[in-house]
Amino acid sequence: IDNDAPVIYVLAAILISRMTYRMYYGIVASMVSTFAINYFFTFPYNFFTLSIVGYPIDFVCFLAVTLIVSMLTYQLRGETDKAIRHEQETVELYEKNRKLEEERAAAEMEVEKEKMHSNLLRAVSHDLRTPLTAVAGASSMLIKPDSRLSPEEQHKLASDIHEEALWLTQMVENLLSITRVQGDNGAIHLKERAELVEEIVEESVTKVRRRFPNQEIDVRVPDEILLVPMDAMLIEQVLINLMENAVRHSGVKDKIEVAVCRRGDAAAFTVRDHGVGIDEEELPHLFS
Repeated sequence: IDNDAPVIYVLAAILISRMTYRMYYGIVASMVSTFAINYFFTFPYNFFTLSIVGYPIDFVCFLAVTLIVSMLTYQLRGETDKAIRHEQETVELYEKNRKLEEERAAAEMEVEKEKMHSNLLRAVSHDLRTPLTAVAGASSMLIKPDSRLSPEEQHKLASDIHEEALWLTQMVENLLSITRVQGDNGAIHLKERAELVEEIVEESVTKVRRRFPNQEIDVRVPDEILLVPMDAMLIEQVLINLMENAVRHSGVKDKIEVAVCRRGDAAAFTVRDHGVGIDEEELPHLFS
């Protein structure tokens, strides 16, 4: 065999094995190639023979080579297809996991929203109960037909009712602010504008002193004019809540310190009480 036909037939067997999906195509191609080499390209031409010395070994080796190459090519194709399928399955699995994670995160967010709403309702009901009780008690004293209240006492009760009513109005405003701050899509919308820090602190402290006239509150604000972009109503409510918590948990006998200072480009508000403190075991869980 002194021509390039065997190489061409081996290439043909490789291509057939690579482009088909069954192993027997490559086996058939190997056998046909061996027969074609014997019949068309070896002496005597156009005649099949194995009687010439060396021919049987040549053609058995050629058949073995083409078979091995075909099988290896088929196996390589199988490994390639398997790798492609594995990659596709991995991508699909990743997409499924991503969707599941998104659904789980959305479900957890809904649960957290429900918890937040429940906590909010409990907190609001508690905060509303105190002024409502005070209003009901003071008004009942005024409307009693046999009450022997002096004009000063009547004025004091009326003033208390007025102050508690103002406080209830503020609480309702805070509730309405929640719906304004957070829309249906969960986005936060703050009405920020530059506010004078001293006025915000003064307004907050005044409201707390109105409710707790015996509470000593020490206020420290910067000497400089400090304008800070903020939603004034929300910041006031934060300070009021912190001061009320301080009164509730440390008592009116202890002084509360309210301070504002500049920290770089930020303003830091601080409310400090001198109560019994928080159990160290609870500290890691305060914000959870």
